[in-house]
Amino acid sequence: MGIRTPFVVLAGLGALVSAGAASAAEVTQVLSARSLKDRDIHVSLAWQHDQETASIRREYVQTTGALIINDVTYHQSRDSLRLRAEVALVHDLSFFLGGSLVVADSRSLDYDKRGDCAATPCLETLLRDGFVPAAQDANRVFAGPSRNGLEHLAFGLRWAAMNQARDHVKPTWVLGLESRFSVAGDQRFDPGNPTGNHAVGLGYHQFIFSSIFSQRFGAFEPYMGGWFMQPMLTSSSVYKNVGTGTYDSPQRRAGGDIGVEGTVWEDPTLHARVALEAAGRIEYRLEGLAQSELWEVLSGNPRCATNASLCRSGIDVNASGAAAPNSGVVGSPAYGVFGGDAGFSAHFGRYARLRSLFGMRFAEGHFLTDGGSRNAVYDIPGRRFRIEDAYSWHILVEATATFATF
Repeated sequence: MGIRTPFVVLAGLGALVSAGAASAAEVTQVLSARSLKDRDIHVSLAWQHDQETASIRREYVQTTGALIINDVTYHQSRDSLRLRAEVALVHDLSFFLGGSLVVADSRSLDYDKRGDCAATPCLETLLRDGFVPAAQDANRVFAGPSRNGLEHLAFGLRWAAMNQARDHVKPTWVLGLESRFSVAGDQRFDPGNPTGNHAVGLGYHQFIFSSIFSQRFGAFEPYMGGWFMQPMLTSSSVYKNVGTGTYDSPQRRAGGDIGVEGTVWEDPTLHARVALEAAGRIEYRLEGLAQSELWEVLSGNPRCATNASLCRSGIDVNASGAAAPNSGVVGSPAYGVFGGDAGFSAHFGRYARLRSLFGMRFAEGHFLTDGGSRNAVYDIPGRRFRIEDAYSWHILVEATATFATF
């Protein structure tokens, strides 16, 4: 699997002489190693709640031309915990370990009751085309299993190439390399045993390269940065042997953010500070394989490969037309995600701080598939699904304790 896209995202911020004492923003905190025996250690615990919704529409061909009609609405609710420990190694270089534990992740598809379907649910196409059996709920078409477990373990390095705490006329510039390893089971769905898999593993490892600058001007510290994520398949990945060429791996992702942190109160003698922050963020998801909003519905019974009666007509077939369970993975076109965060941080002396953020994200409208699989049921013009009005919001609360070794 080769890297076909430049993966260095450059971000810069002009550096001027600071009007006040230099200290890093939350996003560019630098740990100190003052000697072999005197170094800082950060331990943090974060909780994040995410809510996502999207309108899934579908192409419909009639005598007067092709339309895109309302089909179902997608909902996802997710709670996760992240634990992280970071220790200073040498001059402005630190090493960290972390992990993400999903406490609960639930997803569902409901009838889209807008327009002509407001009074009575329309017979939507997931039922008509046999993706799912007849719905038992007047409002809900499909509900996936509640998922939980370890999503990934991570470790990496952060290095401050420049540090305004040491030289206030320079910005703080932090470079990062993070490896996130999917060590638990991959998330899969078997319609013959719908509650048999509760895993949250993505099916690929992630290698993330990042660069971010910040510079304090009096009470304000603007920052700007970027990152790139390169995936690598696990040994048992659901993505294996699904696509070729551009679609031989999960979507690579690149992004950036620009924001500002403003100190509203500070007492240097107590090492106490309260600050507000706001940032705009952008993410670009390149062409590649994806488990989309419909991945569970698309997934076929794995026993279909040996028992054709378990295959859904036209859905559970391979490129040659032979019976084969659908993996649920699609070849996704490229699209962008835009949004921002706002929140506050509070430092309680040298050794404790609290940070909270609220954010929203909006995904660019896009077809769920690129049309490359040529599946006659859902991946040819006139039958493709389209994701529109996709947005999410999240709340993050993070507590950090700092320890010093002597």
